[in-house]
Formats: sequence, structure tokens, C-alpha cells
Amino acid sequence: MSKQRSKSERASALRLKISQMQNELKRIENQAKEDERKARTKRLCQRAGLLEKILPDTIALDDKRFELFVKNHIANSYGKTALHKLKAEQEKESSADETPFVEQSTATETEDVQSSTVPINPKYIED
Repeated sequence: MSKQRSKSERASALRLKISQMQNELKRIENQAKEDERKARTKRLCQRAGLLEKILPDTIALDDKRFELFVKNHIANSYGKTALHKLKAEQEKESSADETPFVEQSTATETEDVQSSTVPINPKYIED
């Protein structure tokens, strides 16, 4: 014959289960945060590497000059407009089908370079 557990024993067992479940929840949340950090680090490394590949002269810049370059020549109104258009294209393509974004340029290389030329502000050029 099995003994019936008292109410206090059942309550104690439930408290233990609650504690175990809370610990499991914390573990899962911490793992999700770690996964997000790893994905961000990977993305930052890939994009910085891509930038250095496309613009190798940026490698020689110190952090201050690199930040000025990005602020004045990438994060300017032209860059922000281009980024907004790319994001809109990606969202449109993602909603149409769930395939990854693939750039499909219709402009020739010459047209692309001409349309993306941004005048350089002389105050950012050092003598």
C-alpha cells in the first residue's frame, strides 16, 4: 500500500517544481540573450569586414576619422535615403515571398557610380 502524502508534502513538492521551472526559465532566457549577442557580434564582424573589403583605405583610418567618414559620407541624407529605399525593397520582397533579399541592379556600373557620388566637404579634408 502506498501512503498518501500530506498536504504539506504536496505543497513542498510543488514549491520544488516551481523553483526548478523558474531556474529553467532563467536558463532559457540567458541562452536567448547569449544567442542574440553572438548573432550581433557575427553581423558586426561580417559587415565591418565587408566595408574594409570594399573600401580598404578605411583600414588605415583611426577611430575618430573613421567615425567622421561614416557620419559625413555614409550616414548623410543621401545614405539615409538609399538605406530607406533598400529596407522598403527588402520588406516588399519579404512580404511577397519568404526568400532572402538579393540585390538586382538594373543600372550599369557607370550609372551606379555617378548616381552615388557625394560631394566631399572640404572642412573634412586635412592638409
